[in-house]
Amino acid sequence: MKLYASSQAVQVESALAFAMVGDRPRTESLVQNLNKRFPLDTQMQTLWLPAIRTQLALSRNSPARALNQLPAPSQLEFGLIQFANSVSCLFPIYVRGEAYLASGQGQQSAAEFQKILEHPESLEIASRGRSRM
Repeated sequence: MKLYASSQAVQVESALAFAMVGDRPRTESLVQNLNKRFPLDTQMQTLWLPAIRTQLALSRNSPARALNQLPAPSQLEFGLIQFANSVSCLFPIYVRGEAYLASGQGQQSAAEFQKILEHPESLEIASRGRSRM
C-alpha cells in the first residue's frame, strides 16, 4: 500500500486482506475509494466489491450478512482480472462457497467449490501469472 497506494490491484488485494482479518475501517475505506474511482467497472461492481464485503462479513462471524452481500454467480468469474496480468477471477466463487459453508448450506457450498475444480485452466492461468510477478 505504501508503494502503490493508487493501484487498483493493490487496493483490491489490500481490501481483501483487511476483510480477511476483520479490519472493518480499512476495508470500508478501500471499498468506498474503489467504488468512487471505478463506478462503471463491471468487474469491480459485480465481482470484487461484493466479494470483499462478503469476506468482511465472514471474518466478523456473520454468515447471514455474508449471504446478503454475495455477488450473483456470473460468467465473469471465469474470466481474467483486468487489473492484473493473467490472473483469474475465482475468488468471488471461493468466498461464495465459504459463505454457504458458514451458514450451514453444505450442498450450495460444495457446488461453488466444484466450479473451481471444474475450471483448472483458470487455476493454471493464475499460477502462471503469479510466477511472473
